[in-house]
Amino acid sequence: MTGKSYDQMLRDADPYRSGLAVAPDEELLGQILAEPQTPRTFYRLAVVGVAAAVLVAAVGVAVALNRTSAAPPVPAAPSAVPSSAVPTEAVPSQAAPPASSSLLEPEKVQKAAQEGPRFVFGEPGWKIIHLEPFGDHMGEMAWEKGDRMINSSWFPKKEYDGRRSDKDKSAEKVKVGDQTGWIVTLGLGQDRVTTEPRPGDGVFATIDGGPGFTRAQFKAFLAETRVVSVEEWIAEANGTVTREGEAGDRAARIFAEGDLPGPPQNWDHDVVRTITTGDAVAFDTTLTKLTTCAWLAEWNKGGAARTEAGKVLKNSRNWPLLTDLESRGSDLRKTITRITDDVVNGGATEAEVEAYRKSLC
Repeated sequence: MTGKSYDQMLRDADPYRSGLAVAPDEELLGQILAEPQTPRTFYRLAVVGVAAAVLVAAVGVAVALNRTSAAPPVPAAPSAVPSSAVPTEAVPSQAAPPASSSLLEPEKVQKAAQEGPRFVFGEPGWKIIHLEPFGDHMGEMAWEKGDRMINSSWFPKKEYDGRRSDKDKSAEKVKVGDQTGWIVTLGLGQDRVTTEPRPGDGVFATIDGGPGFTRAQFKAFLAETRVVSVEEWIAEANGTVTREGEAGDRAARIFAEGDLPGPPQNWDHDVVRTITTGDAVAFDTTLTKLTTCAWLAEWNKGGAARTEAGKVLKNSRNWPLLTDLESRGSDLRKTITRITDDVVNGGATEAEVEAYRKSLC
């Protein structure tokens, strides 16, 4: 997924953007989720899923990014800006988190475990790169192993008649662990299995196998899939989720829920690759700094870009994520408020604005 397409997705999904007066349509969302996806865009809908929940969720993103566990240090303020202009910030610890540290919200995992299909693959080595429950017994997730990917969505029983594939002439009955499903070919070397509603709550799932699987291989793979208990699935999810999935989904949700302003149009989502921490507070801190730096860069462009950046930066004291970080002991809200006041209202020079950017990022 390109940075530009991800940016547009964020703006389209953002429930706080101007002119949005209609709540997300879960039925329409479900139809979108059911559409075949091409390789590497399998899990593109974290932002939309999150918007349907409130929003997300993702992010989001879902976006694929392998990362290590230590966050980049924050450079000292350059000499072009007096040190007194940038307040000392109580930055959350950036040390490598313990192995159990995760950006994946426990509530999200719990909801997916209670309402989702709880698949565990028999073939080892698969990693979760996206997880997003976004409605009543609705959600999506994606796994990756090497150059192969699997995408799955789950739905309530009421959706089954509109999504069942057993009536398709090409449909073939298959086993998904101890469940039954029907496989059809979507094209582009991709097959989809739709499981039958499970006893009890009636939840069913679609499972898409991307390029890298022949139909015979995909059928054999699914036959070895297990459906496990809530507790076992939670342990499995927390043990196999990748940082790329956690970071992408979280960034997507933060932007789409309005906890931070949507990034400028030139935002390159690959910047999230630089956030290598598994600690949620440290992640939020770094994402906030990077977002602020992006808008400061827009300010220095002048013209219409400066006008838009001024509106965003002037409202920084009201960014919900900064307020949340302040409640956790961070001084980042004071730092960014002081900087943006000086830039927007204080007539800071381009050199000073650039120095502020370097002091943050």
